[in-house]
Amino acid sequence: HLPPSLRYYICNGEIEGVVECDDSLRNFLCDTEEGVLCKQNKFQTRDVCRTEVRHQTSWNPGWKDHLLRGRLLGYFMLDMVQEALVELEKMVNKGMSDDYAIHTEYQRVLDQLSGMEQADASIFLNSPPFTQLWETNRDTLDSVNPLTVFRKHSLCHTALIPSETRYDGILTENYQRGSHKDYEKGINKALLATPEDGVLPLAYDSNDRQQCDALEIDHKDFFYVREGDGWLSTMVPNPVEEWAYGRGEPREGIIMVCLKICPLGRCPEESVGFGYIKRNRGKLFITVNDQPVKMINKLEGCHFLAGDHGLRW
Repeated sequence: HLPPSLRYYICNGEIEGVVECDDSLRNFLCDTEEGVLCKQNKFQTRDVCRTEVRHQTSWNPGWKDHLLRGRLLGYFMLDMVQEALVELEKMVNKGMSDDYAIHTEYQRVLDQLSGMEQADASIFLNSPPFTQLWETNRDTLDSVNPLTVFRKHSLCHTALIPSETRYDGILTENYQRGSHKDYEKGINKALLATPEDGVLPLAYDSNDRQQCDALEIDHKDFFYVREGDGWLSTMVPNPVEEWAYGRGEPREGIIMVCLKICPLGRCPEESVGFGYIKRNRGKLFITVNDQPVKMINKLEGCHFLAGDHGLRW
């Protein structure tokens, strides 16, 4: 008589019938023979997907694990809200009867809390970030200034979905409210012709899609550059991004580009990385405001673009 979310959740003492293993390709989580029953009931896509579903692997959690984690987080948030209401009750002066006095008292408390929040934000934004995890990219961080990377506002010009900038047409400059079923999807890279307008195309890989609407949410779309297409251009930020996310602050003029990550780090032979700029092998050329990019400074999987005058354009 267990509820569905607990049935076949633990098999032979292992959650979802998965055990830790020494296999990096499986993210160190492997199925077991004793966990077959859990594996068969781990995913719940039969009723909504009529075709084969990919990525139902040992290292990806099933719906029961997601539900459990979500409910734990939800209970934690409800607990925090309850505690906040108790504290709020302590802060408000009692004994007031007319509505105006009560409203004024709550406004006083709100102003007090808002001031405390602004003070905390100011302390955080002006505190030195923890950068010990990026020691291998220390030269890049020092040249950019960690405060700029980790504390200042940035604008992300991204093709990845789900994201507000894609669903609401901010990236594509048509600005219309959409959803994961209704947005400008770009062009299938296999069908992409040479852009006649010279604009950097937004593309997707059809192999990244599945034939099930319920799963058409999370995709690694990209901006596509190919040999033979000539010079392609884009504006960052575009006018709609500036309207939606601009803060009216002076710009640092620092540009960081993140290339598409190849599965398991194995890129096809035709892929060209930023190393071709650094080694001056004549394969890849980039300009910013008609000024050539001469160097790249790596920060993990991304790269800062540098010209004759350094990283600031």
